[in-house]
Amino acid sequence: MDFAFSIDLMGILGIMFALIVLGYIAKPKKESLEDIAKLLINYGVPALIFSAFVLEFNSDMFLTMSTVLLFAVGTVLIGYGVSLLVIKIGKIDKKIRPEFLLASIYGNTGFIGIPVCLAIFGREGALLAAVFDFGITFMVFTLGLFVLLGGKSGSIWGSLKNLINPPIIACFVGLIFALANIPIPSLAMTGINMLTAMTPPLAMLFIGGMLSHMNMGEYQVKPMVALVLTKLILIPLVVVGFINLFGVVGVMAGVILLQAATPTMSLAPVLCQRCIGEAKFATSAVLTTVLFSIITIPLIMLLL
Repeated sequence: MDFAFSIDLMGILGIMFALIVLGYIAKPKKESLEDIAKLLINYGVPALIFSAFVLEFNSDMFLTMSTVLLFAVGTVLIGYGVSLLVIKIGKIDKKIRPEFLLASIYGNTGFIGIPVCLAIFGREGALLAAVFDFGITFMVFTLGLFVLLGGKSGSIWGSLKNLINPPIIACFVGLIFALANIPIPSLAMTGINMLTAMTPPLAMLFIGGMLSHMNMGEYQVKPMVALVLTKLILIPLVVVGFINLFGVVGVMAGVILLQAATPTMSLAPVLCQRCIGEAKFATSAVLTTVLFSIITIPLIMLLL
C-alpha cells in the first residue's frame, strides 16, 4: 500500500474516531446500547455480509475465503506466541496475565474491522473481513476461553452456542443465494443496502457509547505500553511476514493485515469479568488501543 492510501485510510479512521467520540459524548443509556447492539448484530452486520456475498461472490472466492480463514486462526496462534514472549520479557504481573493475553490477541474484527474494510476495500473487503471475524470468534470461544479459564473446559463448549448468530447465518444464506444464483427483487436489495450503509457509523457510535460507561479503574502504564506494542505493532508485523511468505496480495492481503491490526475486542472486559472476576486491565485496553489504532493501522498498512 502506498503513502497516499495510508493518508486516505487515516482520514477514514479519523472520521470513524470522530463518531466514536460523538458516541462517547452522547453517553447513551446502557439499555439503549443494548438495543443498538441488537440492531447491529441482528440486522446491520447480517445485511452487510449478505449483500457482499450476493454482489461480490464467485467461484474463485472459495480459495480466497479459505485462505483468509486460515490466516485468522494463524493470527491467533501468532498472537499467543508473541504475547507470551512479551509477558516473559516484560515481566508482566501474574494477576493481569489472563487479561493481557485476551486483550493482546483478539481484535475488534467485527464492530471495527468489518466496517473499516467495507469503507476501504468495498463489499469484497467486507465479505473477507466477515470470514476473518468468524475465525477469530471461533478461536475466542474455544482456545480463548480455555486459556482464560486456566485449562478448565467445562463452560467452553456451552459457549460455542455464541457461534450460531445472525452474522454467521447471513454468511450461509448469502452463500446459498450466490451459488444458486437466486434473484433478489431490486426493492429488497435497496432495503438491504440501506441497512449496510447504516452499519459502519452506528457501530462507531455504539463503541463510543460503550466506552463512556467503562470504569477505567487503576490505569497501569507499563503493562499497557507492552499491550499496545504487542497488539498494534508486533503481532501485525509478524503477520506481514507471513503474508509476504505465502505471496498473499491485493484486497485479501489488505483485509488480513487490517484485521490483525485492529484494537482489542470490545467483548474482552465482559469475558474477563465473567471468567476470572476481574476486568480493569481489559477495560483500559479497549479504550487505549482504540485511540492508538488511529495512528498504527495506517502505518502498518504501508508495509504491504
